[in-house]
Amino acid sequence: MTSKILLRLCIATIAAGAALAGCTSSSSPPSTGVLDYQSRGGFSGQGDGSELHVTADRTARRVTRSGGSQTAVLDAATFNNLRAKIEAAEFTTLEPTYNCSCADDLVDQVSVQLSNTTYAVSADASAEVPDRLQALVDTIHGVIAAQLDWR
Repeated sequence: MTSKILLRLCIATIAAGAALAGCTSSSSPPSTGVLDYQSRGGFSGQGDGSELHVTADRTARRVTRSGGSQTAVLDAATFNNLRAKIEAAEFTTLEPTYNCSCADDLVDQVSVQLSNTTYAVSADASAEVPDRLQALVDTIHGVIAAQLDWR
């Protein structure tokens, strides 16, 4: 009988911890620290070769399809648009993976840091994804292609 009580206590403790894990004490919107994006999958497994890394100080580093790495500072409007799309995506509510179960599809891998927590999503290009996530991926593709002062 003692082991049954101990088991119930363990289950209750785990359930309570899981319920509290999603709670935050802050009423302010989450702060956007870092964004990482990579295109993967496809026939080669390397996606289309594009990557983007953005830091909180607006520094962006992109890797292009040709494999070159370039850095630029995003203007305030571009950075704020990207930040708004990150917040609108509501990463805390997204699934970690969106699959289409199709062979050789490109995969968009996005990770963001919000309030010191990293969230990551992997989405096949042909999968059904929430519009708010697709809007972020489209914005990321726009930043990668943008004619900024890349060096």
